[in-house]
Amino acid sequence: MTIAVDFDGVIHAYSKGWADGTIYDEPLPGALDGLRALMDRAAVFIFTTRPAVDVAMWLERHGFSTRFDFDGTFWNDRGVLLVTNRKLPATAYLDDRAVRFHDWEQALTALGMTSRLLDCGFCYEEWGEEVHPHPECPVTAPEGEQAAPVDWQAVVRQRERELKAVGEQKHAAEQERDGAYRERAQLLALLAALHPSVIAPAPDVDEDGWQILYLRIGGKQASWHIAPRDAELYAHVEHVPVDDRRAQWDGHTTEAKYAHIGEHAVRLYAEARGRAETPTSGKR
Repeated sequence: MTIAVDFDGVIHAYSKGWADGTIYDEPLPGALDGLRALMDRAAVFIFTTRPAVDVAMWLERHGFSTRFDFDGTFWNDRGVLLVTNRKLPATAYLDDRAVRFHDWEQALTALGMTSRLLDCGFCYEEWGEEVHPHPECPVTAPEGEQAAPVDWQAVVRQRERELKAVGEQKHAAEQERDGAYRERAQLLALLAALHPSVIAPAPDVDEDGWQILYLRIGGKQASWHIAPRDAELYAHVEHVPVDDRRAQWDGHTTEAKYAHIGEHAVRLYAEARGRAETPTSGKR
């Protein structure tokens, strides 16, 4: 059995709608436990209009193992969440905006598609209410009064300004996101200089240039995907082929990886503090 799950409004709380285009919100209450329950019984994939890699990284930060490079038709792998922009075959689709189809009459009624275009030719009736996208609509003029002519050029200019503002907000959000990823890449490059490490091509990503960084931290493996734009940061790391034994994923989850890193950091701190508090012997 395969279950498809929408992202925004089903997993991601999406309390402000699309907003600036970032994944800004927390998981909906029960969403993470619900996903795990589904994954115990079925293959599960996330379908979204967002970049799949962004959603996959958000899910990994919440403890899920993910893939976003699948180009097949049927998703049947349990234990790993696929993130995709494609509608793959599924037993059921879980979506907060879905309308279940029985027949076309029922579907059009449910969608409010019995609406009509108003006399101005620009406004319309939806869900039983009139919708007037511009304030000068002649339909809204008080009865008996002459409506002012609509300045359509002004309406177009206003829409262009609004679209430009949305585009600028999106660009700013993308720059902020890319900046955070760049900082992550720089910190990983530092860790790679301090621990045994290799870097190899990423076999699970179709896009050219993606790599996987493998580190040994406190005796355990930790790995991260490295984007092509950050590749130059890892010139000091030994580059190995995909089949190198040091570049084989040992099955660790994102949650287990960061739990181990946290424990290792506490252990290093305790050892350093112990050395600092141990008195040094001196000659008399």
